[in-house]
Amino acid sequence: MKKTIYYILLCVFLFPLQACSSKEKEEITSNTIQEIGTYQTITYEEEDLDTSYDKSTAHTIELNNEQTKLSISEAEIQGSTLTIKQAGTYVLQGQWQGQIAVDAPKDALVKLVLKGVIIQNLQNAALVSKSARKTVILLEEGSENIFEDYSSYQDTTIDALIYAKTNLTLQGNGSLTLIARYKDAIKGNDDLVITGGNYHIQAVEDGIIGKDSLAIYDGNFQIISGKDALKSSNNQDISKGWISIENGSYTLTAGNDSIQAETFLQIQSGHFQIETKTDTIDETISYKALKAGTLLFVKDGNYQIQSVDDALHSNQHMVLENGTFTISSNGNGIHADDTLQVLNASIHVTNSVEGMEAQRIEVYGGQINITANDDGINATGTDPHIQIDGGEIIVDAQGDGIDSNGTITQTGGTLILFGPTDNQNSALDYDVSYTLEGGVLLASGPAQMSQTVSSSTQPVVMIQFHQIRQANSIVNISDTQGNSLITFAPNKQYQNLIISLPSFTKDTAYQLSVDGNIQGEISNGNYGSATYEGGTLKTSFTFNENILSILEDGSSLSLKQPTGMGEKGQRPDAPTPPEGSNMPPMQEKPKWEEPKIYE
Repeated sequence: MKKTIYYILLCVFLFPLQACSSKEKEEITSNTIQEIGTYQTITYEEEDLDTSYDKSTAHTIELNNEQTKLSISEAEIQGSTLTIKQAGTYVLQGQWQGQIAVDAPKDALVKLVLKGVIIQNLQNAALVSKSARKTVILLEEGSENIFEDYSSYQDTTIDALIYAKTNLTLQGNGSLTLIARYKDAIKGNDDLVITGGNYHIQAVEDGIIGKDSLAIYDGNFQIISGKDALKSSNNQDISKGWISIENGSYTLTAGNDSIQAETFLQIQSGHFQIETKTDTIDETISYKALKAGTLLFVKDGNYQIQSVDDALHSNQHMVLENGTFTISSNGNGIHADDTLQVLNASIHVTNSVEGMEAQRIEVYGGQINITANDDGINATGTDPHIQIDGGEIIVDAQGDGIDSNGTITQTGGTLILFGPTDNQNSALDYDVSYTLEGGVLLASGPAQMSQTVSSSTQPVVMIQFHQIRQANSIVNISDTQGNSLITFAPNKQYQNLIISLPSFTKDTAYQLSVDGNIQGEISNGNYGSATYEGGTLKTSFTFNENILSILEDGSSLSLKQPTGMGEKGQRPDAPTPPEGSNMPPMQEKPKWEEPKIYE
């Protein structure tokens, strides 16, 4: 496998810089997106993809231990070990009690064709590639192959059922069942490539490890692992320790991380059903679904995730270009230590502590729906910032709906926030500024901690009610002729609303009404401009300035600087908070079920 690596506008990443460019993504936004990472180009060698072989020159070996007789000099049998000594293609079929070993010259390409084999080893690994340029394992189409070990090895320097000190490739359309009772199922100490096959793996520790790299072109994987399911573990060389997945189907149940790369993890496409499970939380152990050390880049695919810890996690940067994500996490839904970019993904976080968290969060498009037990979207760190340029974002949070310890800028998109019901948090929370330059903003929450935006190029109104309004209570804003502009019915109780529409204009009068009847379909509390009638007119108001804060009767709502919340943020005075509003308890951790190892 050859790898061509391109990197990045920031040029702070890990690999030799062969190309560094910034381009406009005009299909997402008219602005230039600062590229924090680009998808790496992985070029597979012909021998990784070519599943054909010359049957006339291939060596066929019938496996049957004492009855196996070799008529070739390229292989030998010593005790229960069958050793391949020369380059070439070897077709294996039958049953073998012992080990298959590859010990060929350093420049040798060895192809092992598995054509229906059962290999069991009571004392050591079932297959070891000791020496070769590369060992290729071809799963013959239609074949079923089974490897199995037991709970201890005599040679403890080897810790996997299939173990390679060389480069290793697995290919084909057959099936391979691996029952790893000792430690790992597949481990390659160099580059590990998988271009096809159907894999059924149960491992006491890790499922598949490519120490230097793990590149998967395609395949179907069902893995139950006591530790990590897919892993690249080289943390000593910054150009290694990466995972690239082009396609395939993955059903992964892991006791630690499901997919973990020391450097970058990138996924082109595929279908992923992922679960991390444990019965006891160890704070020194990671239980994440997708985890990268430097960059997590997802171009597309479908992801169903249940995780004990963060579902998507990067120690540095993350890019979600496309893809569909359904996430339930007892940690954060999506977390990046540095920058998180969402370009056009569909994200549904059904449970989380914080839905999306990073130092810098940038949303340029897509559909995002977040349910969080704490903040929905949170920017924290040394230079926190949230940028919303497009997409539709729906947040239902028990903490702050959107929270930046620094700044927030919205230039487009739709942001709908269902904030907390207590008075300890708010729908909007920022320490420095919230600059609104376009898009739709609808936010509901309690009164006492509420903030409105700090500056805006389009009109925005904060409306505070004298009493708490119940969930699904209707609020309507129309022009003075009764033409409805927005009807909003938050799905939780609220006392404060913030509304800004591109259709609002300065020096224009509007009417505020409540309750009444609505004819139209609701989407995330928003009826849009559907037909509204029969409500109670509360007041009329005019945007003399772009930022307006009023009580429900139209009187001015005085603002004051928040205590301990930055210098520029503005929070209104509010009535005494209601009693009985508390955050719900965290969801219990999922219980670990010990992986079933075949007897």
